[in-house]
This record gives sequence, structure tokens and C-alpha cells, in this order.
Amino acid sequence: MPDILHRIGIKASPETVYAALTEQEGLAGWWTIETEVEPRVGAILQFRFGGRGFNDMKVLELVPGRRVKWECVDGAREWIGIDLRPEKQKDGSTIVLFAQRGW
Repeated sequence: MPDILHRIGIKASPETVYAALTEQEGLAGWWTIETEVEPRVGAILQFRFGGRGFNDMKVLELVPGRRVKWECVDGAREWIGIDLRPEKQKDGSTIVLFAQRGW
């Protein structure tokens, strides 16, 4: 099965990026405001897109400033196996490696 891999550059520290990927305010600021989040392993994150669908993600792994791993447990199946890895760059920016594996 193929993987979808993205590499996204962000002018922020890995800690700031990690917060945007794990906290209510951060996720609501860049994905959807209809978000219910608890930043702990085992929690189910709820993302709603009005009448256009939803995703429920189970938090599998959290390593502050280094890694966020979710599993899609309901909603759009193409989101199964999400792996987000913030990597600090020499200039202080962050690269996020975003993978959707096992299509």
C-alpha cells in the first residue's frame, strides 16, 4: 500500500509547532474551529467540518517538540495512520514531516 508524505516548512520553534498540533487552541487555529481536544495518549480528538464531514483521531504517541501520532478511528478513512514529526532547523524554523501511511 502506498504512503502520502508531505514536508512543510514553518517559521516557528518545534515547541510552538507541537502546541499547534496537540492543543485545542492550536488545532482550532489551523484546521477547524469545531475541535474537541485533550492532549494525552489514548484521548480521542474530535474534528467537525459543519455538514461536510468529521474525523475522530486517537492519540497514539506524544513526544513534546518531536512527534505526534494519531490514528483515525472514525470519519474519513484516508486519514488512517497520521504521523506528524516536527524537526528543528538550523535557522530556528521547523520542518513538519506529515505522513499518511498504508493507503
